[in-house]
Amino acid sequence: MFHFQLKILEQLLLFCEEKAAANLVLTVKDANLAYLGIYSRLIATAKKVTTAREEQTEIVMPTDVETCDEIVDFMNDAEKQFRKTVWRE
Repeated sequence: MFHFQLKILEQLLLFCEEKAAANLVLTVKDANLAYLGIYSRLIATAKKVTTAREEQTEIVMPTDVETCDEIVDFMNDAEKQFRKTVWRE
């Protein structure tokens, strides 16, 4: 499941790069924050914001090359760990 989440993030960051956006900003309901745990190592800031509907959490991630490289490294490490677990390498 987290591989899928990282692929989505990768696509979002590529979109940001194409549009020359310095940051990716996500506004998330607090009930859904647990689903973003996999992104925690990439979050620059997280703060409570009040939207028209309710209080939510705004998460900001940089879209620089280092962030993209970190995602790729994390995905590679996760794949190696998965292979070790499945194939007992």
